[in-house]
This record gives sequence, structure tokens and C-alpha cells, in this order.
Amino acid sequence: MIDACSSAEMLVGVAALVASTSRMATVADHAMELLRHDRAAVQPLERRILIVHDSPGVMLVLAAALDHLGVPVDRAHSVVEARVMARRHRPLVAVLDYDLGPGQPSGIALAREIGRGPHVVIVTGHADLDRLVALARDIRAEVLPLALDIDHPALVELVRGYLAETQ
Repeated sequence: MIDACSSAEMLVGVAALVASTSRMATVADHAMELLRHDRAAVQPLERRILIVHDSPGVMLVLAAALDHLGVPVDRAHSVVEARVMARRHRPLVAVLDYDLGPGQPSGIALAREIGRGPHVVIVTGHADLDRLVALARDIRAEVLPLALDIDHPALVELVRGYLAETQ
């Protein structure tokens, strides 16, 4: 075939095309390998509940109410703990306090970090529920006021419903 080519420019062009095609195949193979690695790194959602609250007393009450649902309940008292737990065990449900303390992101911001995977319930003792509901709508989260009732029946029923969707 080389004898059939009459110009050096054509030979250079063919060589460049062959080299380019070879590089494209190598890049495509590398991209597919990265994609396979990324998919393997992202674990599926687990039938777990993550509770994030900065008040130990409230955390204890929320965990006690949800422990009866028969799935593991992870407890995080800080945003740093929550990030680690959410990566380690991708929870099906995340119950997040809206106000996680001074200098910490809000529960809404934390929900955005965790991603769209888990069902998110924002709990709050704040009175401005209308504003909070509007913020939560953007991340498809439910908002529940923290009432004084110890067993939190609305929260338990909501989480039970999310868990039932995956059976």
C-alpha cells in the first residue's frame, strides 16, 4: 500500500490518522475503566437510618423512637461524623436537624452534600416552618417540627413508609 501512495503528505496524514485513532481507543478504554471504578465505589443505598443532631438528648429520643423499626440506626453528633457515616453506609433515610450548631452548615446544606440518594427528613425546633419547607422543597425533603412527644409518631410513620418502599 505504501508503494501506491504518491505523496509524502498523504503518508503523514494516514500515519496521523492511525495514531489519533489509537489514542482515542486508549482514552476510551481508560474512560470506561474509570467509569467502572466509580460505579463500584458508589455503594447502593442500605436499609439504614442516619440521624444527625447536635443535641445528645434529642439524639437519644429520636434514636429510641426509630430503633423499633428493625434496621440499623447510625447516630452522628456533628457534620464531620455525618459525612463519614453517609459515605461508609449509604443510608436509605437521613433524619437531619436543621440547625446543627454554630459554624456548622444547615441540615439542608448537609442533605445536598449527601446527595439525592436517601430520603431526607429535616427536623427542627424553629418556628419559621414556612421558610424551611420552601428550602426543603428544593432537595425533596420532608420537614417535621420537633414536638415534645417522646415517641415522635409522625417521624416514625414517615420513616416506616420510606423503608416499606424498598421491600
